Amino acid sequence: EGGFFAASGEDCGLDGCARPSFDPEGRFTIPGVLAGLYDVTFRPAAGASGADLAYASVSGVRAEPGTTTDLGVVRLRAAASVSGTLLDAAGSPVQGVPVEARSKAASGAGRRPTPRALSDAAGRFTLGGLDPDAPFYDVVAAARSEEPGSPTPVWDEARVGGVDVRSTVTVSITLTPALLAAAGRVASADGSALYAPSDGALPVPGARLWVQKEGTTASGGPLGGLSVLTAPDGTFRVGGLSGGGYLVTAAAQGHAPKTVSVRLSASDAALGTLTLARGAQLSGGLVHPDGSRPGEDEVTRVYAATPDLAELLPGELVHDAAGRAVVGYRVSGFAAQKTYRLVLVSADTELQTPPEAAALVFASTAEVRALDVVFKSPAPRVTAKSRRSGSTFLVDFQSSHPLRSLTSADDDAAALVATAAARGTLSSAVLSADRRRVSAVYTPGVGESSFTLRFSARSALRDPEAADGSQFLVVSSVAFFAGLDGTHQTRLPNLTGGSLAVEGDPGRLDLPKGAFLADASSTVAVALRRSDELLLGARALAAAGTPAAEAVTRSLRLGPDAYPAEVYRALAATPPDVRPAGPYYDVALGTGVPTRLARPARLTLAASAGKNLGALNVYWYNEAANAYVLQPDVTGAALEVDSANRTVSLAVDHFSTYVLFDAAAAVISGNAFTGGELTAYNFPNPFDLSVKTVTPIHGAAQGAVRGTMIRVAVPAGVNGDGRILVFSAAGERVKTISLGSLSGGRSYYQPWDGTNDSGRDVASGLYVAQVKVGSTSAFFKMAVLK
Repeated sequence: EGGFFAASGEDCGLDGCARPSFDPEGRFTIPGVLAGLYDVTFRPAAGASGADLAYASVSGVRAEPGTTTDLGVVRLRAAASVSGTLLDAAGSPVQGVPVEARSKAASGAGRRPTPRALSDAAGRFTLGGLDPDAPFYDVVAAARSEEPGSPTPVWDEARVGGVDVRSTVTVSITLTPALLAAAGRVASADGSALYAPSDGALPVPGARLWVQKEGTTASGGPLGGLSVLTAPDGTFRVGGLSGGGYLVTAAAQGHAPKTVSVRLSASDAALGTLTLARGAQLSGGLVHPDGSRPGEDEVTRVYAATPDLAELLPGELVHDAAGRAVVGYRVSGFAAQKTYRLVLVSADTELQTPPEAAALVFASTAEVRALDVVFKSPAPRVTAKSRRSGSTFLVDFQSSHPLRSLTSADDDAAALVATAAARGTLSSAVLSADRRRVSAVYTPGVGESSFTLRFSARSALRDPEAADGSQFLVVSSVAFFAGLDGTHQTRLPNLTGGSLAVEGDPGRLDLPKGAFLADASSTVAVALRRSDELLLGARALAAAGTPAAEAVTRSLRLGPDAYPAEVYRALAATPPDVRPAGPYYDVALGTGVPTRLARPARLTLAASAGKNLGALNVYWYNEAANAYVLQPDVTGAALEVDSANRTVSLAVDHFSTYVLFDAAAAVISGNAFTGGELTAYNFPNPFDLSVKTVTPIHGAAQGAVRGTMIRVAVPAGVNGDGRILVFSAAGERVKTISLGSLSGGRSYYQPWDGTNDSGRDVASGLYVAQVKVGSTSAFFKMAVLK
């Protein structure tokens, strides 16, 4: 009863859409539905029928001409809720701030309701109507609304990610004031009037701005999380901003977009005039291979981008409101003699580049080109998740499109997921009501270190390449490791980026658009893996005389095969006298994708209870040196500490295994703290690559060097071949310097001219060096400033 979505069909018009009718027994009829494939969603109002009921969806419903389709019995489940408190930096309650719960369901989230509430005088709020079958939500406070006339917020948006509404009772969010603004004007270089990109039929005077805070992931699209329109004359004032750096992108029809950076501190920023140059224009029709038009939920955005994502042009879709279809597109702002790709984006952020628009080159910025393109529905994306629960694992396979519902076998959840290479058993398989997720419980066999599960199902989406018109066959085999306490494996579009989180854990990974060194139209396999190893007993074993490396590996819960190889090496490299202050987080990318990033990602690590967050630092495992290296925020910002949720966040520019240590050393070796008897340092430090005179203080003669001088002090009793290995901040070895045979009790000096092994100058940045003499080693850091 009440509170349902309007049922859209052929009766839709200016006066609204046909709505379902209900009889006293709860039976309903949705009239005037066009033939096609539908998701039928049910959205109860708060407190409907005296109960708080959750969203429900029946997916893959096919409506045929002249027939009535029976949906069967739709059961609305009791909803969950979550409460919390909003506080300012001083710990005082904040009143009147909107809070909302955004579903983290792998797909279909756009159709799910977003429960909202306002904080009261004590800062408290309660969000109801949450779906216990899709239990993970981001709780977002002070979310910005793009609706015209919406008030400008005075607090920066803040969130608690991955809240499990089945077990979490309360959350606490600390807010940061957002009282600053950026103002300016957008104008055309030729003085012509500007019209903003818009999917509407009528032109909108002015320009559109996207505003994205540095170090955060855009939630509203690849250009920025906040989108606003200028006044018709191009003037704008964007309020509700906090201190820090922002990227502001301005765009208008027929013009190339322009992006500027601005840093706000104590006062508002004046951006002056953002002048847009004319660019080439592209437009055309959009059809399926069979000539039909894609639906509005099949194609939601269109962009053009250079392959390296150095340029990204927002486009517009042309809609047929009556048929709820997308009939065409428009993109403008192309530069001359550059290669672009047209990228179509679905509601579930799947990408498709039509082959006919994969290499667009324009002769001049005045060119106007028409090009009809064919949209082929991409195969559904599968996301796999696991989470340890005692001696079992909860596993989820999530499809970006609903699964088929034509035969009784389609409803047999136990047949959709099976063991492929495993000795344990699967049980309690459940297919979610929206037919996008299959969940099961896996119980490992005795001594089982890893297991592979296979997900196989037919999607409700037809495969455009299938001659018989059949649906996509979605197949995914995933290996899980018993030594990992949680995993999240998926594929992310490089154009849009995205987020990964292990369910039930506040740790997360947020990737901006263009984060990967990959093509603009590509999707990249990403896995976030968590291990809760505490290495209990390692210190006692080492004190009893067990070699350090053996002491650590013997303290692991399981044997080497229970961990991915790179995770096991990272765990084994932890010194026995250094205990992790939280889980180990490992990020793995698909084969051939560099671990160094084109743009920084944001990593959040959870800290163990009882740890002093202010004393913790983030370290990453340098496999080449078999050592942990102190990881600063690559943007130069301080680590972000969230005391309420006990997390530490920072921006990183490469992927490895990360962990929190209660330490401050620059480098922690695999088996002990560095800086023991063997020592090394360089002078000057930082240094440029000019020639300079250095004067050693340990007996060596004064001399001229290009770059820096390295001093190595070898203690008595340490002898052998010496060498210096220089690594970049991402762990890549850039230079090997041989020192020859070294004897103990002496100091040695070795210049480094700042070149790599190929003889080319290294880039500015931080470098970690390892000096090795025989089996003894030490680490030191060098900074190059060119």
